[in-house]
Amino acid sequence: MQNLGQDSATKVNSGGQYTLGRSKDEFQALARAEDLQVAGGTAIVYAGTLADASVSGATGSLSLITPRDNVTPVKLEGAVRITDSATLTLGNGGRYHACRPYGCQPGQCLA
Repeated sequence: MQNLGQDSATKVNSGGQYTLGRSKDEFQALARAEDLQVAGGTAIVYAGTLADASVSGATGSLSLITPRDNVTPVKLEGAVRITDSATLTLGNGGRYHACRPYGCQPGQCLA
């Protein structure tokens, strides 16, 4: 499933793939997804905002890829949880910062 607009409460099951902020021909910085649940599937965020997501299961994955960082940034809001052996991939030289009030200790945060 591709999302260039806005959606809410989408669930990606095992074997499924979800793409935020990209179509075949363009990137969309205004794309937004809220309450995304990835249960063994794959979610790739190219541009836009992801708010309140959960990724779980050994085959569950979330990738944040910003091919045009200054034009189509990726923004995370709320809680993004990666559990049960799921993976988080940060790609293409973006600048990422983890917020300390949410449990990071000095030296453990992304920078």
